Amino acid sequence: GANSVGEMSVRAGYGSTTSDAELPVRHSVTDMLSDMLRTRSVSFTRAKAFLTHFYFFYALYLFCIMLSGAIVLCLIEDIAVEDAVYLSVSAASMTGLSPIDFTATSQQAQAVVYALIVLGNPMLLSLVPVALRLRVLRCRRDTTSSVAGGAFLGLPSTGLDERLALKFIISSVLFYWSAWQTIGWIFFWMFMDVP
Repeated sequence: GANSVGEMSVRAGYGSTTSDAELPVRHSVTDMLSDMLRTRSVSFTRAKAFLTHFYFFYALYLFCIMLSGAIVLCLIEDIAVEDAVYLSVSAASMTGLSPIDFTATSQQAQAVVYALIVLGNPMLLSLVPVALRLRVLRCRRDTTSSVAGGAFLGLPSTGLDERLALKFIISSVLFYWSAWQTIGWIFFWMFMDVP
């Protein structure tokens, strides 16, 4: 008939109520999304504030290591301030540009540049949020199954599963990075012209 269960379900799906007590009242997708945004607005604001602060500290960190590197380069090497700043920024941002003959610099200056490369490495800096997440999970010690925060699109995971995955990410990134740094330095010293 005209009042079949299918028609009531369709009407109920668009936000209208029905007189039938067995059918649940459903809202439209936009109503559900606006409800979710209203209830999660506080946590979203906190997350946005954290990310804003994280990017601020990230930029401040890079600025400090670049400035420190430039000062140290000026103190240990006889180069102009502009060249020291350019070399420091280039090393910390890993652009690879050098305003001076890098091979003519002292080993101390080369060690400073290498330290800037390590300290400004994006691969290592990407581990900071992963390590922070691991720290939060260690403090929480939650081993119950949950879907929220699951790594694979809603599959249930536990806090222990997530901690193991984060440890694996950290160790594999550190291994990958250190292996390529070691290989690079071996090739550098093998093929470097020694007078």
